Amino acid sequence: MTIPLLIAMECALQVNENLTIYSLVPPDAGQGWKLELFALAEPIAPHYHKLQRQMILVAEGDLKAFYEGETPVSLRSGEIAQVEPGIVHSLIPEGTVRFFSIDFPGFHFPEDVFYDIPPTVSAWTPPNSEFLPSLDPKYFGQKIDLGSYAAYELVTGHLTDEKWSLALLEIQDSPRHFHRIEKEIFVIVGGELDIEIEGKHRKLGIGESIAIFPNQVHHLKSAGREPVRVLCFSFPAFDPSDMYCLD
Repeated sequence: MTIPLLIAMECALQVNENLTIYSLVPPDAGQGWKLELFALAEPIAPHYHKLQRQMILVAEGDLKAFYEGETPVSLRSGEIAQVEPGIVHSLIPEGTVRFFSIDFPGFHFPEDVFYDIPPTVSAWTPPNSEFLPSLDPKYFGQKIDLGSYAAYELVTGHLTDEKWSLALLEIQDSPRHFHRIEKEIFVIVGGELDIEIEGKHRKLGIGESIAIFPNQVHHLKSAGREPVRVLCFSFPAFDPSDMYCLD
């Protein structure tokens, strides 16, 4: 898989030959969250976070997530798991796996990574503000503005052999539509999402996620005055010809 030149040159941290971390949206971007892509071929030791809610989403390969006292969770491409503050967890790849880590809030490593016995940790609460500063253009490629919503391309399909792609969506409203092939995973990073899936409504806030499967008709709009911001992970990569609008 090819990584965008900016990321490869400026934002890659090669921990060792079995672990490279690509910082796609770092804490310095001022978004209140952090997005990293891991290329992992060795276990990550048990650890926990005191403040962060962490989401782990596999892009390529197979990954096992172990939570203290619970049955391991097996994750494949396009599957996501959530880790709350204070929960000891470890990750074991099968071969080489590439996965995203989305952290709320975002910290520089290792500011919120601990290996001792976890203390009592308060439940994670999302930030109150709907407003976030604009994402600096150095963190994305093309911005596609479609009026009531916009897409900031973070990783395009031609960089992943069309296996997956990633965009940051900024939505006030969007057309009801479905995809015949593509599966989408939405992670809300700003504001509140009002989503309708097959006629059923849900509202999702910062740090929450939802999966949309092929042929499910869905409609996304902001539940507030400001546009909602959503990370959209597409498997396979987004293809405009696979978007069937009904409005």
